[in-house]
Amino acid sequence: MGASGAGKTTLLDVLSGRKTGGYIERDIMVEGYPKVQQTYAMVSGFCEQTDVHSLLLTLWESVMFSAWLRLSKDIPSDKRSGFVAEVLQMIELEEIKDALFSVTSVSGLSAEQRKWVFMDEPTSDLDARAAAIVMRVLRNIASTRRTIVCTIHQPSIDIFEAFDEIILRKRGGEIIYSGELGQCSSKLIEYFEVTNPFVEAQLGVDFSYLYKQSHMYPRNNELDNELKVPKQGSKELCFTTRFPQNGWEQFKTCLWKQHLSYWRNPAYSLGHMVFSIISSLFYGMLLWNKGQKL
Repeated sequence: MGASGAGKTTLLDVLSGRKTGGYIERDIMVEGYPKVQQTYAMVSGFCEQTDVHSLLLTLWESVMFSAWLRLSKDIPSDKRSGFVAEVLQMIELEEIKDALFSVTSVSGLSAEQRKWVFMDEPTSDLDARAAAIVMRVLRNIASTRRTIVCTIHQPSIDIFEAFDEIILRKRGGEIIYSGELGQCSSKLIEYFEVTNPFVEAQLGVDFSYLYKQSHMYPRNNELDNELKVPKQGSKELCFTTRFPQNGWEQFKTCLWKQHLSYWRNPAYSLGHMVFSIISSLFYGMLLWNKGQKL
């Protein structure tokens, strides 16, 4: 959390391995082992700020498409379908699993429901009620021992206290608070009550300097050093193949998805057919008998 220019999105891009420009000075460790992007990408998901799903697929088909490509090829189809149903139930969208993304009527997905699926900066452009529902869904996901990392802008107190920990950054990327919120944000309030006299004493105080002088800074450094060391008996996560599915299965999955998209949009397909026929006739008449005159 932080103001514009605090590096929130940049931090997420770096952690997920999606940052293509610049350079990274520090090491990224996962369970005490250096992060291997090829392996890390198979067990994590990145939700962009823009919608990247197919508008002519239903919610169930979109989740099934992802499960088909991301789950191991050893998992049978019935278990895969059961996992998809479990995910839809977890995010509270099971009742509208047959709704198309492109439909904006009663049978379609609203803005907040689409964010449930893709976590597009969870509370952006949502009213208070919709944002609270999204946060409830995220808590449901977190209760299954899955880690959720996201940015948030100007949350209400109820949404803010739904988080377990927070990293507060100022413009330039410097940290001014990093730790647990506590019950009713008690730990955060206690920390800033300690620093508040400094703010009253002098304007323009450097909160990042105060953070480095606080009790939280050495504690977080100690935790950081502890997490860099693999736990005894643990093994580095690795997979035998680069992708869960082979090339043939990926081809069939993408073909299934594209078939549904084109089948549900006959106007688009018909337009392409008519354009191809007219173009063929035009160029055929334009170049008629041209080859004999060369």
